[in-house]
Amino acid sequence: MSTSSSLSLSLSLSVVPPAAESLSVMNTHIASCMARLLLPVHSLTTVSEKTRWESLASCTLQPVPQLSPTGKSYRSLAVLAVARGNKGGYFLMSNALQKFKKGQRCVSWNPFPLDHWTDPLNKVGDAPSSRLLSVCSNHSSVSCLFGHVVQPAVEMLQARAYLHWYQHYGVEEQDFQQALDACSAVMQEYDTQ
Repeated sequence: MSTSSSLSLSLSLSVVPPAAESLSVMNTHIASCMARLLLPVHSLTTVSEKTRWESLASCTLQPVPQLSPTGKSYRSLAVLAVARGNKGGYFLMSNALQKFKKGQRCVSWNPFPLDHWTDPLNKVGDAPSSRLLSVCSNHSSVSCLFGHVVQPAVEMLQARAYLHWYQHYGVEEQDFQQALDACSAVMQEYDTQ
């Protein structure tokens, strides 16, 4: 049995199962993906069933957005792949890492955009022979998600919505403006990559 999970630093909601009906279900799914990524691994260094790993790599690349709404290509600044159930070191012998580099469109200025951790055992899986591939990427598509948060926040700030509640607890309008400026700066940095 093989499983795949994808967690992007852009927090793309495409990793949430389609049957997600509540915020609780989505939070549980995201926490599960993060736990798969952060569980201890046997080795942080590389060790020198190809097809299954390549298939899992393809599955994790499906939800990765390739183009912005304006047609600009998204890029990944860095990618971490964690392969569990890697008995025999087949993960590194497969073409999975090349698929990630191509599918994630890694930036050219990063000499080592792809990192990988392996563990011969899958402590998360249902069966001892199962494989799990978790991927975490710093992907420029996050700027689009930031835009979905920043634009309504700017409109609410301009309308002074709920400010009196925050001021009651010591949070001033300039605090919100600084946070929105910081988010805008992050968006611009990702857009220039």
